[in-house]
Parts: sequence; structure tokens; C-alpha cells
Amino acid sequence: MSNIDLIIKKHLEDTGEKITLIKEIHKSLNGRLYKIKYKNKISILKLYKSEDKIRYHREKESLYILNKNHFEFCPKLFYFNNFYKYLIIEELKANKPIPNNKFKFDLAKYIENQQNYILPIDKNKMMNASEAGFSIFEHLGIVKKKANFILEKLTSQAQTKEACKFISHEIFPWLNSYEEQLRLNDNYFNKIKISEIIFSQSDIGVHNSFINNQKIYTFDYEYAGLDDPAKTICDLLINPDQIINKDDFNIVLEKISTLKIFKNAIDRFRIILPIYRLKWFLIILNGYLKEDKQGSEDSFKILMKAFDYLKNSEEIIQIIKDF
Repeated sequence: MSNIDLIIKKHLEDTGEKITLIKEIHKSLNGRLYKIKYKNKISILKLYKSEDKIRYHREKESLYILNKNHFEFCPKLFYFNNFYKYLIIEELKANKPIPNNKFKFDLAKYIENQQNYILPIDKNKMMNASEAGFSIFEHLGIVKKKANFILEKLTSQAQTKEACKFISHEIFPWLNSYEEQLRLNDNYFNKIKISEIIFSQSDIGVHNSFINNQKIYTFDYEYAGLDDPAKTICDLLINPDQIINKDDFNIVLEKISTLKIFKNAIDRFRIILPIYRLKWFLIILNGYLKEDKQGSEDSFKILMKAFDYLKNSEEIIQIIKDF
């Protein structure tokens, strides 16, 4: 009996509710997505890996709170099961957004609006977002830790010799040098004020957004939680799948800086942007490791994508220094 067949069987036994499997719509190392019929509605069943507790709880908690507070622009949570770690959520039907500058600013406004649906009592109980950082010191530590992790994984593969060399001879020396500069900043160890911390979906962009009646809807909240708005700006502006044109960078940043939740984060954003540019490079390399483990023919393309990303984003680092 497959995992999904077991879930359907147990769900019927536990609740008396019948689930009809339509088809599997996504498969990854982190879990499975299935289109199902549930209570006469087409819905999505999201099944997490059995040992993947944190992602499951982040998504369940985020959707529960947003639904409870009547935030309309995310999936409705119909059912959750803590033992088998699956959610049954609403199927969103809409159009994919066009990845342009207008969408980036609209997404920033969407995030600001979302804060109105996270009440203080909810915020006090929420988990931190995946790899959240609340000081310059913490942001730097997150990226150094990821670099160590990726390097350890890459050293066992012959075809990644150049990537290993780059991390060892370029990334670590740069991070260490930048750390020395940042330690001179009076706020290096200081955490941001609780009032400035925001709810962040963390991994947000074109890939997990829909447009319906000119309104943005987002899904995939498994990395969501409390985070630094400066990090959110980084994710909006230098995500590898939607990196902003260097000619438009300052224009979009100026617009984002007018939003209340991001106003006080711009100076910190300028400091941590170079750090998170390297983090995205490492995230792409981690994607290569996952694909290569599965024997995917696309693994080498992902490796090249990582270095192309560094090249394409290099000019933005200079721009931010002059902003």
C-alpha cells in the first residue's frame, strides 16, 4: 500500500470522510502534492516526509492563523493531521503573475497588508521563519553555516571541484573579511525591535503566487514565520528566478522603502544584501546536490545556474553601495 493509499484509508477510518484521489501533481524530496476530491470539492492534499516536522508545523500554523483572521489571499485550510503530517487545503485557480517590477512592488504591498492579519497574540506564539535572522551577526552566521554545510556535501563529488574551490578560496575569505568590517558597526550584535519583526512567507515570488481579479494570492507556507523585513527585501529583489534588472533596482527599492514595514529596514538591507546574494548561490548549489542525488540529467545545468547567478547579480552589489 502506497503512502497516499494509507492516508486515504486512515482518514476514512478516523473521520468517516471519504477522500477520492485524482492524481499526484508534484513530487519532491520534501513531500508530495495530490489533487483530491474532498467534501465534494476539488482540493489539495499536501503530504510531508515523515521526519519533516518543522515544515509541516510552519505551514499548518501560518494557514491556521491567516484563515482565523480572515485573510482571503492564501489557501483555506480544511483539515490537518499531526500524526501523519498532511494538510488538506483549498485549490487556488488563477493566472501566474508576470515577473516584472510592478509585480515585485505589488508583492511587497501584499506582504505589508498580510501583517494586518497577524494579531499580537498570534505573533507571540508563532515560530520563526526558516533560517530567520534578527541581527547582522545572526544573518552572517546563517550564511556561514550554510556555506560549511554545502562545502561538506560537495567535497565528495569530483565534478564539483571548482565549486568547492570557489567556496573555500572566495566565499569564506570574503565572509571573514566582511565580518571584520561589520563588527565595527555599533548595531552588529543588536537584534531588531520586536515591533519591527514581520510575518514572512520567506520563500515568496512568482513560483508560488497567483493573480485573480488583479489580486495576489500566495501558497506554500512551509518556510513561513517571523523574520527580519530586511531579509524579505533581499528575497524580493535578488531571488535567482526573478532577479531585478540593474537599471530598475533603485526605482523598485525606493518604492519598497516607502512602505511602513520596510522603512526602517533599508540600511540593514544594504548591509546584508551581499551576504544573502551568496546565500542564494549556495541555495542553488543545494538544489544541484538534490538533483544529482536522484541522478537527474539537469544537475549540471543547475550547477552552471549558480555561477551565472553570481555573475548576473554582481552589478547590483555596486548599485546598493551608491543607493
